[in-house]
Amino acid sequence: MRANWNPGDIIILKLNEDLYSCALMSKVKNYLKYFLHFEKSDCFDIMEIMKIEPEFCTAELGVVKHLGCRKIKIKHSEKFDNSIPEFWIRPNLGGPGRAFKGGDLVRCNPDTGPDPLDPIVKPDLNPSSDIEIINKYELTNFMDYETIRKRLILCHKMGKNVDPLKESIFDIDISKT
Repeated sequence: MRANWNPGDIIILKLNEDLYSCALMSKVKNYLKYFLHFEKSDCFDIMEIMKIEPEFCTAELGVVKHLGCRKIKIKHSEKFDNSIPEFWIRPNLGGPGRAFKGGDLVRCNPDTGPDPLDPIVKPDLNPSSDIEIINKYELTNFMDYETIRKRLILCHKMGKNVDPLKESIFDIDISKT
């Protein structure tokens, strides 16, 4: 699907043959805010969506193009906060055989998105003492459409917002967080 980026518009995402979800286009291009609202077809009740808030926000690589099946223009998009979060987790480079291990809480500019030079608010997050922070904030990594698709399907199965990438970066069991 090709779509012009219009902050506040909703994209319906096809996750598999009988599972759909949706995301809100943020005011920062290429950042989507995902709803944990699922349907068996691409028929969504906009009034139902208007009652809930997006659960997480990530930079997207190909989500709209590969998973998007249609766009819904919301007349009253001011209902949704289409800004992106100020705080994010920037993963630390790992060692041999591991791309990332651990991470730091950083403050970004919500008008531009995370940047490698963002100031560190809390370094070296530790799952034993910082699990609430780890669960609350998103990783700065760009997520490709297949990673987002799998994550949304897992969220649907588990009935909550989970991020499998955090499991490998922080050595945590997401089913217990």
